[in-house]
Amino acid sequence: MKKLVVSLLTFTLLFVGLTTPAMAHPGRTDSNGGHTCRTNCGKWGLDYGEYHYHNGGTTKKPATNKTTKSNTSNTASSQKNIVSIDPYTEAEALIKQAESYAGSLKWETSYDYRATKYSNNPISQIDMKLYNNTKNAITAARTNSNVTLYNDLEERLKKVTEIYLRTQAYIDAINSGEKLLNQFQDYQSLNKLDSNGEKTKQAYVAFQKQTQKTNTMIYRVYGKSTREAMLKKFNITN
Repeated sequence: MKKLVVSLLTFTLLFVGLTTPAMAHPGRTDSNGGHTCRTNCGKWGLDYGEYHYHNGGTTKKPATNKTTKSNTSNTASSQKNIVSIDPYTEAEALIKQAESYAGSLKWETSYDYRATKYSNNPISQIDMKLYNNTKNAITAARTNSNVTLYNDLEERLKKVTEIYLRTQAYIDAINSGEKLLNQFQDYQSLNKLDSNGEKTKQAYVAFQKQTQKTNTMIYRVYGKSTREAMLKKFNITN
């Protein structure tokens, strides 16, 4: 019996010691039934800034659902970043890209422009990187089905394509002309060795055919001044 009384008394003292600071500590409580200690904390067995309850609950401050708030915020942010692009705007962007390249490319086939920029050799090959960029941009615009839905975009693409085709004619004429010059040199070399030889005759026929081919290609080139400059450079005489 005496041991039982001692045990009950010990339990009572421990319980009172643990709960008294929280029950006796003054101050207003929040909606959770607790608050943060700011005054005479040591007196009540608390640390400064410690959150505790006056109803004997846990001393841990209730956690807020940060994950939910963060997910909600991210979702809202993602929704704001989703911008709907209409078909016309998407197609026009491709046309503008092609127009930008073609606008620079058209000057590459102008003799007046080349005589200034490439004064040492104006009748020469164009900037092939620019040519390929234009070609790729036109291909991208053509493969976009939205372009065909709008007449104005089709007309703009048509004009860009015309510049591209003019450039192709210029490239072909330059390549043909350079080949002609090489064949003529071959003929001259053979003619010096054996003017009546079979190889010399074959070389002569070859460069004559190439001359006709080159002249035909030159007359397909856009721009009178450019054509005249090409004819002058690739004029072959015996």
